[in-house]
Amino acid sequence: MSEVRFGSVRALPGQRATGFLTVGELDQLSFARGQIDLPLVAVCGTRPGPALLVLAGCHAGEYVGMEAAIAVTRRVNPAELSGTLVALPVLNIHGFAAKVPYINPLDNLNINRLWPGSSGGTVGQRITHTVWHEILAKVDHVIDFHGGD
Repeated sequence: MSEVRFGSVRALPGQRATGFLTVGELDQLSFARGQIDLPLVAVCGTRPGPALLVLAGCHAGEYVGMEAAIAVTRRVNPAELSGTLVALPVLNIHGFAAKVPYINPLDNLNINRLWPGSSGGTVGQRITHTVWHEILAKVDHVIDFHGGD
């Protein structure tokens, strides 16, 4: 098994690593400024195997899924894992921060309806585009947690 890289996260075999998937700058797309960073956890197993993405927080009030995504990355033992586990526990980071449950408050769109996104689109479209091309293109399976809000 070789190292895995997703966004700023680099994990060697047998390691768990945390960091961010950078989507880009907010610039003129909204009243807000700054960089769009999505929290990311990668667990790299010691043996080859499939890659699984655990996605949560598409709707910012779905706390149960967010906690489950975090918990599974903490409980998986990298030394016993075949393959890779990747988690994006809070996809709608702006909705989470603003306590807006169903839409991204910067573009008023439901991120769950924006796949595969657009690199030149709204904030939500840029988030889904980056996840689609930087994460989904590299994994074999996806679990998308919803509910609990």
